[in-house]
Amino acid sequence: MKDNLMSNESGSQKASLGCGSLILIALIVMFFSQNDDDIERDLRLLRDDVAELRRVVDAQTTLLRSLERKLEQPQIPEEATDNAQQ
Repeated sequence: MKDNLMSNESGSQKASLGCGSLILIALIVMFFSQNDDDIERDLRLLRDDVAELRRVVDAQTTLLRSLERKLEQPQIPEEATDNAQQ
């Protein structure tokens, strides 16, 4: 009798996966279902993107340093430059 009751209880329980779990499962399946050529191509593209981002960040860093140096220079008031020109 107890076995019969347990089988009814377990049979009526439903498994519920949230949206996040289903997306994660889909990503894992998609990742492992790609062939090696696709993975290598994607990896190469990612490396190229990272290299480009590094170049852009370096250029911005250089520009920021240049602007900082200009801001650190003593400022001459406009009146003094106007008087010097006259």
